[in-house]
Amino acid sequence: MKKIFLIFLFFSFSFLEESNWATTRFEVFWKRNFKQMSFREPVYFLPYDIRLGYYEYGGSGYFNELDNFLSDNDNLESNPYNTTDLNFPNISNKKFRKMMALEIDLLRYNFFKDMQNMIDIQLGLGYRLYKNINEVQFNNGDALEPEFNEFNINGTFIMQFNPRYYNYLYYSKGYARASFYNNNLAGGEASGAGTSNHIGLGLNFIKQNHQEKSNFHYGIELRFSSLDISKINEPGNLSRINGFKAESIGLVFSFGVGYGGKKTLGDIAYLHMIDNNYIEAYETFKLYKNSTRVYNKSKIDDMIEFSKSQIPYQIYNNAMYFYSKNEFNKALELLNKISYKNDIDLDYKIKSIKYIIADKMISDFNDIQESYSVDFKIQYYKDISDISPKIRDEVNKRLSLLYLEKGDYLLNNNNYEEAYEFYMYSKTTGQYNPERIKIKLSNLITSILNDAYNFLENKEDLLAYEKLFFAKNIANNNNEYVNSLIDILDSKINSLKLDKTKKKMRLMLQDKREYIPEEIKKEILIGDSTIEVIQILGKPVDEISRKKINANYKIMKYLIFNKIYIFFFKDEILIDIDFE
Repeated sequence: MKKIFLIFLFFSFSFLEESNWATTRFEVFWKRNFKQMSFREPVYFLPYDIRLGYYEYGGSGYFNELDNFLSDNDNLESNPYNTTDLNFPNISNKKFRKMMALEIDLLRYNFFKDMQNMIDIQLGLGYRLYKNINEVQFNNGDALEPEFNEFNINGTFIMQFNPRYYNYLYYSKGYARASFYNNNLAGGEASGAGTSNHIGLGLNFIKQNHQEKSNFHYGIELRFSSLDISKINEPGNLSRINGFKAESIGLVFSFGVGYGGKKTLGDIAYLHMIDNNYIEAYETFKLYKNSTRVYNKSKIDDMIEFSKSQIPYQIYNNAMYFYSKNEFNKALELLNKISYKNDIDLDYKIKSIKYIIADKMISDFNDIQESYSVDFKIQYYKDISDISPKIRDEVNKRLSLLYLEKGDYLLNNNNYEEAYEFYMYSKTTGQYNPERIKIKLSNLITSILNDAYNFLENKEDLLAYEKLFFAKNIANNNNEYVNSLIDILDSKINSLKLDKTKKKMRLMLQDKREYIPEEIKKEILIGDSTIEVIQILGKPVDEISRKKINANYKIMKYLIFNKIYIFFFKDEILIDIDFE
């Protein structure tokens, strides 16, 4: 039988209705790295962002020179300067088309933070200063060294996949003022004005500040910019530059302060779900659903229901882990916690593994049980019996023998009542030997009779009566075993009943006779019930009851012609009479 269960367990893993939110390694990787911030708090405010940039520029079409960025040379196909001056400096050398920039973005705020958290859309203001790194000379000694000052409105579109960093798309449009050169003769400056456009792809890292709500943001950005300076004024009626249209490629380093971008309880629950920890996922999702601000509400209920449906399988898998380590009690504790509905396969698996565990526990205990007491062994097997109904026949065979062993021990210590109880326990198992129990009961009654005879010899009739009455009950309840002893017991009990009718009882009844109805018997004997005594004497003037272990004791007092008579009962049977 056990082998059949083991084979079933091995082949039934694929038939369980268990499923994972991520089923393949790639899916786990993807969801862990690109979905773990599905319920995140948006990055909603950057008070300032300071940027340092390095740019290389050329004329129209320079964006196509991206593969030459940061190299020593490029292919200047078009000049950013629109000029007809034959003496205009030659800037084909790349070193004359390099700029450094200082940028400051201010008050970038996400006005849509309460609507969604998939893409953080921030709008803000900015200032940007560019300046050529190297100057180039005109023939008359003037230095061509362009510088640009720009004021812009910018937007940042953030996608965050990890609490430690985020990717973004940056766009700005601004008004730019340009300074190209100073004329030494006229003492004036060639300047202009125009527009600028910038687009960038960036990666920012977040350094958490646990003592403040704000975090430190820093990162790098690849920037594509264009400048169109069309309104140019030159000193001294010079006409060296008719226009300036440049495309530039830059690398920008940034650092600043930001708010938001943190994980929520929903993200923590999601990672629990990816890790197949559905218990934690279920509880954490419920907490997140009841929090003050919740994102992606439409997804939460589905994830809660999915997590709830997978909890039984998680508990079962955890139980199997403990089973593999032979930690059976921990495995059973988890198996008993599983709550499921309409899953026949899981139900059969649980019952099967419980049977296997119970069988293994019995097998392991066989080798060491001799070092334990009978009481411990009885309790151990009773606990195993509760594990699986399929193991109970085997357990009951062992319990039946242990009950008999315990009964023998009690009999040898003259504890007859408990010995009898354990002999009867052996019968309740359904796995007992009738002939063996017959011998046990015969021995028990013989021991009781021996004690009763000793009490009779010592004139302790009350104790002898109790012993014989107990033996009579045993014989009556088990007459198929000890029928031959019943007549002997009846004879002894009746004899004691007559002896216990004392003179004080006769005197009492004579005093009371006028109050006793004719239809009620006129004598009280040891062994009468409380009801029979009350029928003869009426209600007592006082009554006291006590319960001790397995017996109920009662004392009833009657006042008859100024004399108090005391009746002693055990389990509603009269065992003695006395008077004060």
